[in-house]
Amino acid sequence: MSGTHYFSVEHSANAWVKANCCKDEHPIEMLQPKINDGTSIIRRAYGDGRDGSEVVLIEIVGGGRTWPGQPERLPLLEKATINISVNDTMWEFFQKHPMK
Repeated sequence: MSGTHYFSVEHSANAWVKANCCKDEHPIEMLQPKINDGTSIIRRAYGDGRDGSEVVLIEIVGGGRTWPGQPERLPLLEKATINISVNDTMWEFFQKHPMK
C-alpha cells in the first residue's frame, strides 16, 4: 500500500465548488454525440461563484483511461471517445475564465 489517499471526482469537484463559492445546484446537460462510438458525455456546470467563477465537470460514460478527442492507441486502456476534445474543452474554459 502506498499510503497515499485519493479522493473521488465528486469529492474533488465539490471542494472546488465550495472554494469558489459556487451554487450547489447545477444543470446536467447531455452533449449531443458527434458519432456513435459507444460513449456519451454529461456536462455539469456549477456557476455564479466568486468573481464569476464556475466549476465544470465533464463525465464520459463508457470511456476508458484515454485522452478524450484522440484515437484509441492501446486496447489495454479501453475505449477512446472522439465525441469531445479535452484539449478544446480546457482551452474554451480557460479563455472564458482568464487569471486576473
